[in-house]
Order: sequence, then C-alpha cells, then structure tokens
Amino acid sequence: MEKTPKLNYRIPKRVIAPLEGEDAREIYESVPEFLRVSTIYDADRKAVIGSTNLLAVGVDDAVQPFGFRTLSLADLSLPEVMDFVRGRYYTDSRTLVARSAQDNDYQRNNDLLKKINELVEEKEGSVKFPFMIEGFSYVPEESGSYKAVITPKPDFRIIHDERLSGKYNGKEFTNVDKIGLPLFDKNGLRTWYARDSGLSRAYLDNDLDLDSNDGDLDSSNDIGRVVIVSAEGAAFENSQGELIAKISQEYKTQLDELNARRTEAEKAVREIMSRKN
Repeated sequence: MEKTPKLNYRIPKRVIAPLEGEDAREIYESVPEFLRVSTIYDADRKAVIGSTNLLAVGVDDAVQPFGFRTLSLADLSLPEVMDFVRGRYYTDSRTLVARSAQDNDYQRNNDLLKKINELVEEKEGSVKFPFMIEGFSYVPEESGSYKAVITPKPDFRIIHDERLSGKYNGKEFTNVDKIGLPLFDKNGLRTWYARDSGLSRAYLDNDLDLDSNDGDLDSSNDIGRVVIVSAEGAAFENSQGELIAKISQEYKTQLDELNARRTEAEKAVREIMSRKN
C-alpha cells in the first residue's frame, strides 16, 4: 500500500492548539507586553508557559485573522480541550464574569468593573448582576491597575444567567449548555466554583472543574496553557481544509524522509555484509 490508506477518518469538529510549535513565539510576541505578565516563552520547548485572562484576550486578537480564536466559556467544555488539559494543565477563557459594581477583595479590578458597567449600561440601559462578557480587547492605559482598559469588539456580548451567582459555588455537574454554563446534577463529576461578588476570570482546571472564583486576572503558574480553537462559520472552512492539507503534506514529507533514510541504512547494511562475505 503506497498511498494514504482509504479509511473512515474521524476529523475533529474543532481543531485546537496550545501555544507551542514553530510559530508560538511569533504569536506570543505579537501580544502587547502588558498582557504577557506572569507568562513566558520557553525556547527549549517552543511553548508559551502560563495562562491568564489578559493573555487569552490578547492572543485572541492576534490569531483571529488566521481563522482561530481563544476559548469562550463554552469552548472550555469541548472534548478536545478537556482531553488536552486533563491531569496536566489549566487554561483560561476570554470571558469575564461580573457579580457586583465593586470588587472589595480584588480592588485593582474596580477600574475594569467601572468600564464594564458603563458598556453594559450603554448597551442595555441598566446594569443587572450577575453577567458575563465576551468579545472585548484590552488596550493600554498607564493609569489602570492592569495598565489596561477594556474596549468592546464588534462581537461584544453580555450574557445574564442566575447560575453565575455565588450561591451556586461548589455545585456539581457533568455537562454544560450551549453557552458553557453547568447543567447542575447532584451526581455530577465536575464542580462549578463562583464568587459572591466582584470580577472574575473563568478557566478550566486540570481536574476538569470550571472555576470562576478567581479575581486575579493576571496570575499564572507553570501548568497554565493558553489554547486556540478553530473559529466557527464559513470563513474557517477554507482555512480548515488548508490546515488539514498542510498537516497531510508535512506528514508525507516526514514519511518520505524516513523511508529514504531507511533505504540508505538498508543499503549500507548490505554493503557491510557483502564485504564480510
């Protein structure tokens, strides 16, 4: 069999990738430095180490032109993402959750909360907690506590849901709905964590729990990994085909090189054996 086997291949619904590989450094360094705090690029591993909400949002801006984005809350429960982090990593979404107008525990969040509340009031006429937001960027603001301020993108959206309330902290679940919030189940295998107030990031932990209990938006450690996922819609269909074609070509090239080295090795062995005879 000289050609690629004709089999019923299972192509994943979503192509995901952590920031590791040949272009990881270029993507990472295209993100403004003020969003890369608490994270590093490891040249030996060709990988970005660490994950924060700031970095997830910055990388989202960097990869969107290529048909990718960073994870939404719903993406955190994709099978491909959970398989990647299980027992090894945690990964942040590009989502923020607001539960009050002020954050008494993480007061450095209050500048961001003020701007978020202004955006929500402008869009909806009033502010009702709790809610989560997606579709925003961080732009430089030297006077801000994170040296950043939030600005909405065209896909900016606000999602209100009672399950974001802190009273559901510690509730168990296994599955999520289409927006990524838990479908609570007393026999669930995962746990949802939520604060009572303030501003929180939302991330998937290495035990597959969903955590929205952390108000420190730029903290990280060495098991954090930012993950990108193929974007939805027709625009990605072409890039997905190109990506699969590229992977297939790279595989074929590597296979050809391996076969060539094997042929050379077999030739060398035959020459050695003939000399011994």
